Amino acid sequence: MSGAMAKRRADPSLLLFGLIALVLVVLVVLPLAWLAWYSVTNDAGALSLDNFRQIATDPALLKPMRVTLVIAVASAAGAAAVAVPLAWLVARTDVPWRGAIRALVTASFVTPPFLGAIAWELLAAPNSGELNRFARWLFHMGEFDYVFDIYTVTGVAFCIACYTFPYVFTLLANALENIPADIEDASHILGGGGWQTARRITLPLILPALLAGTLVAFLQALTLFGTPAILALPSGFHTITTKIWSLFQYPPQTHLAAALALPLLGVTLVVLQVQ
Repeated sequence: MSGAMAKRRADPSLLLFGLIALVLVVLVVLPLAWLAWYSVTNDAGALSLDNFRQIATDPALLKPMRVTLVIAVASAAGAAAVAVPLAWLVARTDVPWRGAIRALVTASFVTPPFLGAIAWELLAAPNSGELNRFARWLFHMGEFDYVFDIYTVTGVAFCIACYTFPYVFTLLANALENIPADIEDASHILGGGGWQTARRITLPLILPALLAGTLVAFLQALTLFGTPAILALPSGFHTITTKIWSLFQYPPQTHLAAALALPLLGVTLVVLQVQ
């Protein structure tokens, strides 16, 4: 009995568990604890809720929150709108070049979003964008006229959607491939048409994957910094992430920045839990 107890005490897995727990505390718990502490204190180190009062009343802080929410919802909806038909074609039809489509989606998945923002800046900047240059030549427009403007809320949402739709596509394509064909065949045998089968059989089965992918796309859009920094700041508007960054510029407002980051962290945790 004593030998078994000694062996249990010397179990190396307990030491490994302790080391992992310590690493998690240092990497996760400690920074979040400092963030929470800074959010409820002022520059003198005294406890205060003035940071949250300023967030709730200052238009300069409320506007980035509204803009971020609009961009996140619009880009998530756009990502889902692109991913649904594309995943359907790849997973449920014999469309040519399915492998190439998957490869291109994967390439978009691993491409940093800020590189996409730079590419769309070169294409759709109002004055120097190649698409606007072509439009001015094609339609005989004025020197400063333009068709596309990537430096807008719509432009930012579009650019983010281009690099978040792979999240929806991947989950949706996998879900579609896992649906047994017998179920849809049975629906057709019983007289169900294509749209009826899709609405009553296929859609309910893939809905969890669709919602999960859309929530992940929403979360990515909510927390991105690179794309808004490249496309939003030149037009003079902020998202939450760029506004937090601006609060660290001279003179730094670190306590206010921490308080502004907490709602973003809270929404992130809620979305992950829902997903």
